[in-house]
Amino acid sequence: MGKIVIYKGGFQYDVVNMFAEELCEGFIALGKDAVVVDILKKEENTIISLLSDSCDAVISFNAIGALTRNGASVYDLFDVPFIALLVDHPFYHYDRFKDIENCTVTCLDLSHIRCLKRVLPRMKTLHLPHAGSLGEENLCCDKDIDILFAGTYIGSEEEAKQKLQGAKNPVLQKIFEDIVQATLDDDAQALDEMFLKYAEEKKITMDNAGMLLLECRTGLNISDFVIRNIKRLRALKILDDAGVTVDIYGDNWPDDLFVNHRIHDAVPFKDVLSLMNRSKLVLDLSFYPEGTHERIFSAMLNGACVLTDYNPYLESIPMINTFKWKDLKQLPERVEALVADSADSFEERAIMQEYAKKHHTWKNRAAKLLESGFLN
Repeated sequence: MGKIVIYKGGFQYDVVNMFAEELCEGFIALGKDAVVVDILKKEENTIISLLSDSCDAVISFNAIGALTRNGASVYDLFDVPFIALLVDHPFYHYDRFKDIENCTVTCLDLSHIRCLKRVLPRMKTLHLPHAGSLGEENLCCDKDIDILFAGTYIGSEEEAKQKLQGAKNPVLQKIFEDIVQATLDDDAQALDEMFLKYAEEKKITMDNAGMLLLECRTGLNISDFVIRNIKRLRALKILDDAGVTVDIYGDNWPDDLFVNHRIHDAVPFKDVLSLMNRSKLVLDLSFYPEGTHERIFSAMLNGACVLTDYNPYLESIPMINTFKWKDLKQLPERVEALVADSADSFEERAIMQEYAKKHHTWKNRAAKLLESGFLN
């Protein structure tokens, strides 16, 4: 039996390296030989030597460590499957994995797979949602946080929209602006599919839809960033205006941005898990078209009720509360009702935790990877 190598490295948030550690523990619990390698601390030749020594696969979050030798991928040279386990849209990391033949890309959102198949039809893909992480095993009985939100402040609506400016083609510029506006008024949608629809309406030549998407992926990435940022601000503002207090943990939030919300500095991911255990409700504002974020499953594992923006994929997961974007005005009432209902629901929280332990840990994701057949 060969070894499964899991990379960790330099990520903006420590949470991704924690994912790597928990995924490794999951493989070991399933009887596999697995090891985490910090590519920031290992020489490239040392890493390559691992590949030549009975390696069943390399699993790399966001495709870090896509090493080459003489212009060729080392994973192709050594016939070692490279599993690019993405925690973002494929377009953010496309250049890392696009030339690796012996590669499988896992996506957290079903629409991401459709997009990747348009631009790189040969690529093997697998739907692999985020998984949750457990902090303290025991659920907190006396919860002192009503509503928790964890996330980074990127800027105001005006600052976000300014990032859309600068497309070389004015027609494309207008398409990006139209996509953003349409998505700001509705539930999350697959931006690449919206782009192709708008491009067709604008009579843009589409001999190869995949090539067109690749050429415009920077604009699509910026559009995604803008939508996510503005929607997050609007949801928090409508709660603030209604007098509903949210404890916000994250970088760069201005102290005077809200009246009622409490702003806290960002804390390590393990501390966020403890905060979830102390919270009655975790607010998740991820805006995926057909996927889910780890915050949802981490909240469940740590005994917090969760409320997130709706998408069709979430209908398959029990015990998740969702709201539709067109019903944003009712968000304060919905949040207050969930907080009130969670006050005396210890038994329900225990059931929710057990469900998440059974279905949505990194051990579960390790099992799905083994079942996929993409490892040696």
